[in-house]
Parts: sequence; structure tokens; C-alpha cells
Amino acid sequence: QLLPSNSTKMLRISKDQTVWHLLKKVSQHCAVPPTHIFLFVLEYRGTNTRQVRFRPMHFRSQIGQQALFRTVPHFVSNDPYLVVLAVAATGFDVHTFVWNPKDKNRVPDEMHDFSGDDLI
Repeated sequence: QLLPSNSTKMLRISKDQTVWHLLKKVSQHCAVPPTHIFLFVLEYRGTNTRQVRFRPMHFRSQIGQQALFRTVPHFVSNDPYLVVLAVAATGFDVHTFVWNPKDKNRVPDEMHDFSGDDLI
């Protein structure tokens, strides 16, 4: 199923800023508290293998540390960009980002300590 048009957004941010700054911008766009969102960056691994995956973005690191911009096929040196996937905690609607858990007593998960071993 296609995502609604308001689910994609281009945000400008300096490569010297931290992922936390980006997370706050995403939070404002989605109207979800930043503690309930986790970000992943699209990563191209190796030139021969052509592996593509989403890698977790840790909120204390700088945007410029998230990718080697020159390794991506669409690299433009004067205006590099990242493809970022924002995942909200279980209970938020994936299309509207509205809090709507099946269990009405559930509270949103804190996503700042998400690891790849967690199920979401």
C-alpha cells in the first residue's frame, strides 16, 4: 500500500548538526514526540556487492558521519542528501502517525534505546 503524500518530506539540515536535530524536525512534521521515533539511514555497502539496507541512526552522532556521500550512486558534491526512514513506536498508526494502540492501556515505547534485536 502506498504511503500518503504527507509521509514524505525533504528536510534541510547541516552535516555538522546531530541526528537529534533531524529527529526534532521529523517529530514536528509527524506530530510524534521525538522519544517515540527512531531514524534509519539508507546505506549502500560496497561497490561490488551493491548491498542496500537501512542502518540505525544514533541521535548523538553528526549527520555528516551517517554516510560516505561519495559512495552513493546519486551523489552530488554541492548538495548531498540522505534517505531517512522514520519509524514510530508500536501503537502509532503507520499512515497518520496518530496514537491509536490496540490495547488502550499501552504507553508508547521509548525508541532512543532501540536495537536491531527489538521487535517493532
